[in-house]
Amino acid sequence: MAGKNEDDFKIIEEGLCKIEFPKNNSVFYNPVQVFNRDFSVLVLETYSQLLSEELKQKKIKTRKRENFKGLQILEALSATGLRSIRYFKEVPGIQFIVANDIDPTAVELIRKNVKDNNINSDTEIIPSHKDAILLMEEKAQKKELFDVIDLDPYGSASDFISSSIKSIKDGGLMCVTCTDMIVLSGKNPSTAYNKYDSLPLRKKYCHENALRIVLSYISKTASHQKKYIEPLISISVDFYIRLFFRVFSGPNKAKEAVTKLSYIFQSTRIPSFFLSPVLTKQKSKEAFGILPYDEITYPEMVYKEKEEKQEKQVPTKDGETESKESNKQIFVPVNRYQIGGPIWNAPIHNTQFIQKLKTILNLPQNKNRFHTEKRITGILDALSDELVDAPLYHDIGEISKTLKFPTPSLIDIKSAIINAGFNVSGSHCAPNVIKTNAPMNVIWDIWRCWARKQKDFDQKFHQLDVSSIAFQLLSKEPVLKADFTIVEKAKYKVKTFFPNPEKNWGPKSRANSKNSKNSKNSKNSRNLKRKEDEEIIIENDDNKESIKKTKQKQNSQSNSNSNSNSNEKEKEKEKLKIKIKIQN
Repeated sequence: MAGKNEDDFKIIEEGLCKIEFPKNNSVFYNPVQVFNRDFSVLVLETYSQLLSEELKQKKIKTRKRENFKGLQILEALSATGLRSIRYFKEVPGIQFIVANDIDPTAVELIRKNVKDNNINSDTEIIPSHKDAILLMEEKAQKKELFDVIDLDPYGSASDFISSSIKSIKDGGLMCVTCTDMIVLSGKNPSTAYNKYDSLPLRKKYCHENALRIVLSYISKTASHQKKYIEPLISISVDFYIRLFFRVFSGPNKAKEAVTKLSYIFQSTRIPSFFLSPVLTKQKSKEAFGILPYDEITYPEMVYKEKEEKQEKQVPTKDGETESKESNKQIFVPVNRYQIGGPIWNAPIHNTQFIQKLKTILNLPQNKNRFHTEKRITGILDALSDELVDAPLYHDIGEISKTLKFPTPSLIDIKSAIINAGFNVSGSHCAPNVIKTNAPMNVIWDIWRCWARKQKDFDQKFHQLDVSSIAFQLLSKEPVLKADFTIVEKAKYKVKTFFPNPEKNWGPKSRANSKNSKNSKNSKNSRNLKRKEDEEIIIENDDNKESIKKTKQKQNSQSNSNSNSNSNEKEKEKEKLKIKIKIQN
């Protein structure tokens, strides 16, 4: 970079890559995302091997890859070029990578880092200075498609999904990151609906729900182009989600993609939910999803008796009518439901692909290869254990809090579910949660049995308010007699959650490059402008307050000294006018 000052840059070493990074954050870089890049390198290497095997066996006839010489990759939002350089140096079987960024400062830095790592910038890692969406649209129009597209934006990736699906080859791999977890977790539902065509719910399962919302949006976007997706691995870590999935062409399967979407019906009073598919397919016929509102399929729908006043027109002796009130006994449901979604209800992981990842990670030559190896191992072990046919999860502390009884251990609950004939696992998204294919009535029966096992059950139960939801739930006799005998499988536990990687850990500020398209709207400049505006407002308020006090003082003096000289009043008014002019 011409005319650069060495003191303005710092050297970053990661994997087999060494790059320069500006200290003033003119180009975005987040050291906390080392795990993201390590994990992506492992996934890309595994996919490269998988694709080579498929090409040899000619498993997919529709894939057109004549004279395949290696993976053709696009990193649409490259920033420093670190990820692209790591891909090229650490993953075998790559033909070329296009490292694109809209910021000219970033593109200049990419070109410098590529050269410093002895990589050809014309044929191996090709720097590109274009808007990512326009670049992908151009490549799609020219039929210059990619085997892999990596999207790691600052915030949501929703704007880039449509154009990236157009420019991916059949069977290609897409790697997508979203860091707008505040939106996806339900704090701003209107924003989430505008970005992802889905309504998130602010519940304990929000992290997995975020994965399924984004997959739902991607699936719907792909179906518009007569394509469908197959998730390989989906993870929620730290402050972001990362999705790896393949895109295939096929109008019939694209049409059936809607059957993999469901709405969430979440009780507003108890931690119970159920999924209702948008559309189902029964014997080659389409049918709408049915809501299980009856007490057989969803027994936690609690009803209470209520009197409702009704007015009736009663004829009188004079031949006229008069209105009379009557009381009618009705039963109304205590529970009300929030509707969320639609979300992806199909598996979000491919268990065979996860096993391939573990196999490659455990090769002798890969020992100590990744800085975050322990965490990668923990995540993969947790994903291997996760149930693929049980969307979302239940927080055991939240259920116990509803019943106002101590929380049982995970081993006790898992054992009871397994002994009842159902499957259960943990989740990589959160600790102290369970994923299970057991229906809600079984889960509540297990907790009822657990509560009845406590020595002080009778005392606590009679202390409950009769109208409370805890009393109504516990007053029901459990249909299932839960068996809490410890099962060996329930003891399985992996270390998935690690301490924060550094001080002040979390998402970093947006790059503040002067050449950046969004530099005027950068977070730092907005905060500075807001601070200046607040100071001006405060100063003006102080001026107004002092003027107001001066006026009040003059008024009080004029009232107390009604017989004072009129000339003195005129002098005071002139002084006040001069003071106001000076302050303004």
